[in-house]
Amino acid sequence: NHKSKIKLLKKFGYTGNYNDFKKSFEKEEWLGYVKRVNYIQLFKRILDKIGLKLSNNTLKQFVNEFFKLHKKVQTVAGAEETLKKLMEKGIKICILTDTIFTEEEKWKWFKSIGMDKYIDIIICSHDTKITKANKESYSECLKRMKLKHDEVIFVGHKQYEMNGAKKANVTSIAILPVSDKNIKSDYNINS
Repeated sequence: NHKSKIKLLKKFGYTGNYNDFKKSFEKEEWLGYVKRVNYIQLFKRILDKIGLKLSNNTLKQFVNEFFKLHKKVQTVAGAEETLKKLMEKGIKICILTDTIFTEEEKWKWFKSIGMDKYIDIIICSHDTKITKANKESYSECLKRMKLKHDEVIFVGHKQYEMNGAKKANVTSIAILPVSDKNIKSDYNINS
């Protein structure tokens, strides 16, 4: 997916380093997590920071093409088998996600890869206006699943998520290969 995004950036005249775009995107994307920020304004900020100035019409075209790429999701090896086993054991799955997309859009993503059948609930920060840095995000998940904090485990990869889980008194597991460096969680897994 990175290669496709690099091609897209080049198509629109960007000659800089892809990592600069990625850093700008990750930093500015937060605006869309909890506010209904117009995607055009969001990407204008991102692209301005890396020196890519586009006209309004060209910017709209860029955003449309970017989202087509961004919405191409695929499963990670072993994910479906793991979710299937969890479901067979009666374990509920809540996807708690900080995203610029709505719950409805996320359900479409999971349906497109056949993973929706393993998921009970999806909670998106775009809809709740709360990120995983806040205990309220986990409380919302517990409320919807009708579970208590000691009946759930949060699995993630960012330190701010682990901090939020801790504030909510929820046990956390970090997936080390994709986690922030030096992440602090209750447990770690290597795959």
